[in-house]
Amino acid sequence: MESKGTRVESIAPGTYEGYYWMSDATEPVVLDGQEWPTRLLEQHNPFVVEAQLVDKRNGKSYSIKYADGKPIILCYDTQSLPDDENIIFEGKRMGGRLLNFIRRWRPEPDDLCEGMEVLRPAEQIFVGFSNQ
Repeated sequence: MESKGTRVESIAPGTYEGYYWMSDATEPVVLDGQEWPTRLLEQHNPFVVEAQLVDKRNGKSYSIKYADGKPIILCYDTQSLPDDENIIFEGKRMGGRLLNFIRRWRPEPDDLCEGMEVLRPAEQIFVGFSNQ
């Protein structure tokens, strides 16, 4: 699996840490070691607006965003992630939980720097809840 994330059609069975937010909900559903309810991606209303999930046992992280009438699911292999930059966000309406991400940077040529490469933020990959 490439570091940019691979687009997939479904979430693999496993035990997950993270959250998902339904279109008709005022707060997310937090998973802390539960199975992913696979039927959620099959229903059209309500639907999963966004989700950040990690299966630490199998080394997979999933990011779900809903766009153009369907979920876009990206899968990352967390076993091969370098720690580019560890960032932590406080989850909204998640009981004070802290969300831990690895921010990836990617070198790209920049015309304003004589064509030399500069680092630009690329992906933020969810790796679980933080204890900080």
